[in-house]
Amino acid sequence: MSRERSVIAVVLLTTAMSSLDQSIVGVALLTLRRALRTDVGLIQWVVLIYQIGIIATLLVAGRVTDRAGARRVFLSGLALFTVASGLCGLSQAAWQLIASRGLQGIGAAMLLVSGQALLMEAYPARRRGSGMGFLHMAVAAGLTAGPSVGGALIGVAGWRAIFFVNIPLGLLGFWFAWRHLPRMTGTPATGTVFDRSIVRSWPLVAGLLVAFLGFVALASNMFLVPFALQSVLGLSPARAGLVMTAVPLTILVVAPLSGRLTDAVGPRWPATIGAAVVAAAIVLMAQLRAGTAVPFAVLALIVYGAGAGIFQAPNNAAVMTAAPLGAHGTVSGMLALARSLGQVAGVALASAVWGWRQGVYDRSPGAAEPLAGALGDAFLVLATVALLAVIVSLWRGDAASGHAEKEHADDRGVPRADPGDRGAPGRHRGPLRRDDRPPGWAG
Repeated sequence: MSRERSVIAVVLLTTAMSSLDQSIVGVALLTLRRALRTDVGLIQWVVLIYQIGIIATLLVAGRVTDRAGARRVFLSGLALFTVASGLCGLSQAAWQLIASRGLQGIGAAMLLVSGQALLMEAYPARRRGSGMGFLHMAVAAGLTAGPSVGGALIGVAGWRAIFFVNIPLGLLGFWFAWRHLPRMTGTPATGTVFDRSIVRSWPLVAGLLVAFLGFVALASNMFLVPFALQSVLGLSPARAGLVMTAVPLTILVVAPLSGRLTDAVGPRWPATIGAAVVAAAIVLMAQLRAGTAVPFAVLALIVYGAGAGIFQAPNNAAVMTAAPLGAHGTVSGMLALARSLGQVAGVALASAVWGWRQGVYDRSPGAAEPLAGALGDAFLVLATVALLAVIVSLWRGDAASGHAEKEHADDRGVPRADPGDRGAPGRHRGPLRRDDRPPGWAG
């Protein structure tokens, strides 16, 4: 198996596994509350601590990836995630489960950062859009399968099975990664967790800002849409969940196509168009009222999924390609942190606008459908944020390659010749100087 295929196989497997674990727990919360004899206030930390573990670890994991090498961090993260999954399944009390979920989040952050760095090292610059497209396809697959797989496992084997299922998957992934991932070395340590020189590239900073704004807008799906479907359209939780699968299923189809488009035309326009489609879809969802037909909601969610699928791969490819040489792990952590903070900010913004507008409508005697109106206003605010992402994406320009990477390697990742080398272009005669070696170059 080629290096490229080996990397994509193991990264997609573990990405799908961590995404599955993120969505599989949601259907088990009521069962967990009853089984562990605790209250809602405590059991919510089973979800929250996982996200906190990811956010708190991303930048450190990125820096360690650059120093120690992506392979080592990936294997360590996979081992931690697998062991933590076993501890979750063995938990006898809520605090044990919460602590184990925190360890899972740390392992997931290590996998996320190092996996993206591995893709950057395996794929040539001209095909990184495809790599990111496959990555988001795996995320969508995990999120799509999570609720149904979780429900089936709980029904057949109980709640512990939703955590134990990660053990064989983790062991398989670890064995495959140990055998097939390339052995790479890291870059020398600088003594700091975050090197401020990394953010001197405008394409990189713009891409991070677009990621943050984009995920502020995308947060509308995970927070506002369930309320709109159940409280406004009157759907049951089961039917609402079925309708919402339109989003990950659409991403599953669109993300690989978006990656190929990015390889063909560059990341700027696909990312911009994707953000614009997301804005249009959120405007459609703002129109939901009590008499709205369910197919209209499905159509709006399909458009939303198409926009999200188009947007993510090219923007991520632009950010990672703009990373300085030897800083892919750090930039991967920064990108994941921007997405996570965007989701948190999006939920907070949507909640604040919803609460404010709900109060306004409740005090207006003639207001029709105050809940639908308040949710619609919150949707429109998030659509405005998506339009800001469109503007920044256009403003970033076409440059997408980090200065160091342009200087030291061609688009196939082959080190360029020294200025004094009289050999053929792209061929390096004699040993590389230490400063000219690409990340992971051993010897």
